[in-house]
Amino acid sequence: MGKSVCIQGVNFKRINENSFKQMDVSDILFFMISQSGAVDGRGIVYFCTPTAAFYMNKNDYRIDFIDNLLLYLKDWNLINIYFCDFLIINPKIYDFLVHELCLRNSLYFWFDTAIDVYRDKYCK
Repeated sequence: MGKSVCIQGVNFKRINENSFKQMDVSDILFFMISQSGAVDGRGIVYFCTPTAAFYMNKNDYRIDFIDNLLLYLKDWNLINIYFCDFLIINPKIYDFLVHELCLRNSLYFWFDTAIDVYRDKYCK
């Protein structure tokens, strides 16, 4: 694994499904999931915790992983941000993130704003 991707100044470390299962999902702040029909990044999952940011390619998880994840996160806030791209936000930060979107006048750029807020708050 060991690779990383940098998006807007945030380093996302690559992990696999087994590593993900060892994490406490309630610590995750948000996910961005590109479904198979997405315009770019098909099958990529990005997610952030207060201590690190991660991503998984479609080769890093089994086919039912996304379905199971979406069922588990059914009480989280799901926003369709692009064609087949979804931002899934932990309820504990949803109001804060919406407030930041309004302050930054970025109502159509959910993922970009989420990354900016994450970088500003959690990255040193």
